[in-house]
Amino acid sequence: MKNNPYSDLMQLVTENYNITITSISLLVEHYPDSKVFVLESLTENYVLKEMDSCSYEDEGELADYLISKGIKIPKLYRACTGEHIVNHNERFYVLYEFVDGTMYDLHTAPDWFVMKSAQTLGQIQSALKGYKQLPVGFAPEFFNKEKYTNGKKSVMEKIKRAKEKNDIALVVALKERLKHIERVSCFEFDCDKLTYVNSHGDFYINQIIVRNDEFVTIDWSCGASCILACFEVLMSYTYAAPECKYGEVDVNNFKPYLLEYMKYTPLNHYDLKMMPYFMYHYCIFCSFTPPYDDLSDDYLKIAHHTDNLANWLHENVEMLSEELTKLGIEVKMNLILRLETHADHYAVENLTREAFTDWKKHREGGGICDEHLLVHKLRKDPVYVPELNFVAELDGQIVGHIIYSKAKIVGSDGVAHEVLTFGPISVLPKCQKRGIGGALIEHTTAEAKRLGFKAIVIHGHPEYYPRFGFKRAREFGLTPEHDPCMAMELIPDALYIPGGHFTEAPVFFNLPQAEVEEFDKQFINLNGKGCTE
Repeated sequence: MKNNPYSDLMQLVTENYNITITSISLLVEHYPDSKVFVLESLTENYVLKEMDSCSYEDEGELADYLISKGIKIPKLYRACTGEHIVNHNERFYVLYEFVDGTMYDLHTAPDWFVMKSAQTLGQIQSALKGYKQLPVGFAPEFFNKEKYTNGKKSVMEKIKRAKEKNDIALVVALKERLKHIERVSCFEFDCDKLTYVNSHGDFYINQIIVRNDEFVTIDWSCGASCILACFEVLMSYTYAAPECKYGEVDVNNFKPYLLEYMKYTPLNHYDLKMMPYFMYHYCIFCSFTPPYDDLSDDYLKIAHHTDNLANWLHENVEMLSEELTKLGIEVKMNLILRLETHADHYAVENLTREAFTDWKKHREGGGICDEHLLVHKLRKDPVYVPELNFVAELDGQIVGHIIYSKAKIVGSDGVAHEVLTFGPISVLPKCQKRGIGGALIEHTTAEAKRLGFKAIVIHGHPEYYPRFGFKRAREFGLTPEHDPCMAMELIPDALYIPGGHFTEAPVFFNLPQAEVEEFDKQFINLNGKGCTE
């Protein structure tokens, strides 16, 4: 045992998990201070992850949640204390189930793997929408201009030392990095417009095991966080696709991957526009800086890849941004947004019923919805705004709908100020997660501004609506009747109303159960029919 370099780890597992290990070997060294080991016992194998820090301490809870949602990840074992994470000598350890399967190296993925990875990434992020918000990565302070100044200073100091050692190759590499810092420092990011999603960890080809045609995703580091969706999807593609081996991104090859992913995690216009800019930023400030002497083979490959990608993006970032923006337009080209007509009434109410019945089934365990009756009554109410009652039509079928009405904010002086609200907003279940709801919101908020309305206040999810320009109503000093409540000013200072209290019309609260049940009898189940798959 004394000659075994891992004898301490074997003892740690025995003491904390009551498992006797017969052998141990290094599987992956992803960072100098983060390692993954394969452990063998007399009965089965395990994987032990060792970290020098633990940024997310609920890893076991997160794993249990993902497994409950049908996401394939290795099972985590609890230590004798009942905890998933063991802290020993300022190091952190997690014991995983050993998954026997096939792994692919960077840029070696077959076509079927590339497309399945897009689907799997989207499914993981979609599943995590129902989980509590993870620690936020790439927050606004991440783009602090001081970072560019410090980065430039650090590289210049390395150049000086490299020149003193007459290391010409390193000088050349560092000057390339300096060139990229100058380029990236000109970029501007509006984080409020970008889509943030919960992520299990860095999702890319080196962290996927193929077992019986299923993807089992792993997280070698403790990287669970809330990050930019546009970054993770482009990163996962460029690490997997063989055509990206030298850092080039062909948008025609990337397009099917992106469209498959967007079935589960919709991206807005700004996400697509800024995707290559952020990837370029990441390559320079979140990857490795030469020299690469201390990197393991796995990370040396990643360092060379991000260098190649940065070099290509230096010349092509605007082009790729334009192409991806066009792609976003193409996705919506077949979607027709138009005002609702009288002939659409039954179809819209049926669609609303279908959408909210599906929502209640998955969020509230079922039950009859009343939103279709609300739409029916709103059209006859004085607060109804017909100029903003829009449907989304795809291949001749109504697949989405949004309806607006007038609401009011009453200030502390008793004066009522008119604002807009919208809802219900509905999308046919089988057409959801394709940006249809977002298209309706973007179109109608712009139309509301054109028509001269001053502000919009809604009850809606605080993680979804900021991408369209909404903020928490309380940031404007408003007190809503119900939370969460979001607001958007269409003209400056429209919501500067001291003591403002937001309230909707009585029609929203006058839906007797007996009337709902009677109204509901005239509808049929659409079951998502009519939506192009």
